[in-house]
Amino acid sequence: MRIIFILLRKEFLQISRNKGILPLITVVPIMQLLILVNAANFEIKNIRFAVLDNDKTQASRELVQKLIASDYFKLSHVLQNEKEAKGFMDKGEVEMVLQIPQKFEEDILRNHSVKLFVGINAIDGSAASLINFYASSVILNFNKQIVVNQLKLPVNPSLPIQTEPRYWFNQELRYSNFMTPGLLVILVTMVGMFLSSMNIVREIEIGTIEQLNVTP
Repeated sequence: MRIIFILLRKEFLQISRNKGILPLITVVPIMQLLILVNAANFEIKNIRFAVLDNDKTQASRELVQKLIASDYFKLSHVLQNEKEAKGFMDKGEVEMVLQIPQKFEEDILRNHSVKLFVGINAIDGSAASLINFYASSVILNFNKQIVVNQLKLPVNPSLPIQTEPRYWFNQELRYSNFMTPGLLVILVTMVGMFLSSMNIVREIEIGTIEQLNVTP
């Protein structure tokens, strides 16, 4: 233990002698950690979407409100025709276009299948997959609400057992919570590599590299 304390004292003395090392091992890693944790985030929020509502009924408006009420979508345009939808998508002003067909509410009340058109800007493939997942989840919840409230049918009648997942340690599934430890390990490794390189260069500059070579 005595040797370890001596080595630690020697390292702290070297840090105090070289004023450029202290910011490198303190300020730079902290700044990088704060920036990278927020930058390395695969969540997408405030997704701009446009709606082409050909039905204009209570059911169609409720579906749009479901999307707006989520934390992911933001209504930017209400379209009048498909040409407008294509124009906004080509200009990159929206990431998603939702087209609700005619007789949307009527088909729902008659227990008929309804098809919705969801156009997604897939220039970024990973983002498009997330947008599709978010939209599908909202539409699925809206579908369950219709089944329970309007049609008076049980949810998943063929599946009596339902599971309710709970995420320990990161209940809200925030990316920053599990990206921080990984980035911290990478930054510590990089700092250790930089310090070793700087010490070797410093020994060469002051002409004492031979002492480093013969050190056991």
